Amino acid sequence: MTGSAGRDIFFVSNSVDELGGVTSWSHQMARLFTARGHRVHVVGVTEPAVPQELGEVPYPTTTLYDVHPPKVRPASLWSNRPARAWRTAEEAQPLFASPLSSRPDTRSVSAAPR
Repeated sequence: MTGSAGRDIFFVSNSVDELGGVTSWSHQMARLFTARGHRVHVVGVTEPAVPQELGEVPYPTTTLYDVHPPKVRPASLWSNRPARAWRTAEEAQPLFASPLSSRPDTRSVSAAPR
């Protein structure tokens, strides 16, 4: 890069040297950005089952774990809120009203069956 400092660029994928499309793309992009004067670092989460030989690369690579880390249970959107069932749509309506709206809400709301 001429006239300005390069950026720090990190590519993170499942592994640094796995045989496959994402890893190949990451290394191709890393080479291109390095050639343009950026500081590039390729990071892999774990070691691959079948590694591919990368040869010399002009940027650092790091593998975070020797074995695959445990899976994390997905967080629920409502996990920290108490369970609440509304009996009618009118009870739920204030939750969906826009606080930025200056005009009254004129949407029609029908009551849910009991």
